[in-house]
Amino acid sequence: MERTPLLRRPRRAKSFAEQDRLVFLTDSFRVYDAENGRLRLYSGPYGIHFGNAPNNTTIDNGLVYQASEDGLLALDLATGNVQFARYFSHGYSSASACHPIILGAHLYQCFYNYSGSDLYCIDKFTGNTIWQTNTNFGGYADGFFPTTAQTSRNIIVAGIKGPACFSKATGRMVWNNHSHAEYAKLTACPRACTDSKALFFSKAERALYAFDAENGGLLWKANLAAFGINCIRNPYYHDNRVYITHEYDASAQYDMTILVLDVHTGQLVSQYMYPCAIRAVGYHDQYFYVFESPSFERATTRLSKHLLTDGTTFWSRSLAGQFGQGIVTTPQFIYCISTDGPDEPGARTMNVLDQTTGALVQQYPVSTEHSSTPVVVDGAGKAWYQQHP
Repeated sequence: MERTPLLRRPRRAKSFAEQDRLVFLTDSFRVYDAENGRLRLYSGPYGIHFGNAPNNTTIDNGLVYQASEDGLLALDLATGNVQFARYFSHGYSSASACHPIILGAHLYQCFYNYSGSDLYCIDKFTGNTIWQTNTNFGGYADGFFPTTAQTSRNIIVAGIKGPACFSKATGRMVWNNHSHAEYAKLTACPRACTDSKALFFSKAERALYAFDAENGGLLWKANLAAFGINCIRNPYYHDNRVYITHEYDASAQYDMTILVLDVHTGQLVSQYMYPCAIRAVGYHDQYFYVFESPSFERATTRLSKHLLTDGTTFWSRSLAGQFGQGIVTTPQFIYCISTDGPDEPGARTMNVLDQTTGALVQQYPVSTEHSSTPVVVDGAGKAWYQQHP
């Protein structure tokens, strides 16, 4: 059995839950012990192709689900055995544009190809189709088609012609809003979605839109062009505020600005700047985290924790190596990967930091085919995911 040696054992600030695991699913399936980096499970590769994007994994009741360019795969978290592998009939380059959303016994997933795209409701145990909308949103609709966070009764998607809403129970269309051409250019996953509002960003219009989740009507539009936005990360919703992180220079990613909007009106509440060479931004509760290169150097990385409301810095920690891929936060710990060669497959360093103090709790090598971020499964079986930009 493959066994991963430890790099080092810094003094631990807190004890890990006994069963904490790191779950990697790329071209193969790896599960590591979160405390010491020992490999607990390795299996694969599988027929379905993975690894072209950050870890696109949903974990529920001991099953690991991932949508890929070819279909949907479900694996047993304890054994690595395949529960089901489902290929969809869209043909060449059929692909998912969103993470699987699981509610009860159902899984909701979008697939597309060059000729069309659709939303499916799938039995999470068998992979069988319960319903599909049979609504052609258009071909190659990956940028237009991610599902939102779920509302209580419906699923809202960004269709190629504008937002649309479907019943979770039947797949019946509840509403769509194709009333303006600019709604067809909503290209970012609407991370911030409440039971009454769905938020979408348009890269072409450089604007944030809020739609009524009940009827699809436009509630407000926030024009962001005036702030000099060239690159935006998905909006983050917390306590009736929408936080938008953007950079003035999308190529160098220097000088990060956070805009704070009122979710009810779209009006600007506050804004502040954080000067850095950004590699990644993560969110958890009332905080945001910046994975950056100090002094714009590529040789080292630094992770810092800040208060969302005003950018107050709680701690900053330098780490060896370059930025690997993303940040996963749990109530106690922060998991982030660094590497000496981010474009090379193979060994990478997992850094585990104390959430409160920023102290380096543990550090060990992990091996992945691609620079992916794991899902962290705690001892109670709860899964914690990367906040994708």
